[in-house]
Amino acid sequence: MTDNLDGIDMELYSRVREIGKKMIVETLSKPTSYLRTINDFQVFDSLVKTVRDESLQSQWKEIKERTRVRIYVADHRRRLRETEQSNT
Repeated sequence: MTDNLDGIDMELYSRVREIGKKMIVETLSKPTSYLRTINDFQVFDSLVKTVRDESLQSQWKEIKERTRVRIYVADHRRRLRETEQSNT
């Protein structure tokens, strides 16, 4: 069933969008469990922007900065450990 000229199945699109929203809600409830790397953070940030849900975007905006700082600090520490281990 396509409901527009681009051939997009709108029913499928709606289901995928709902799954995306559920994933965002789950991630926002436990950001330290799901967002562990810089890449995770960047992908999730893009995903939140594409959903166009103001409530989810405002929740993300509230925790975005501290989550980003935590991830960057953890990534920096991990790289330092890896460098130290490779030098020994």
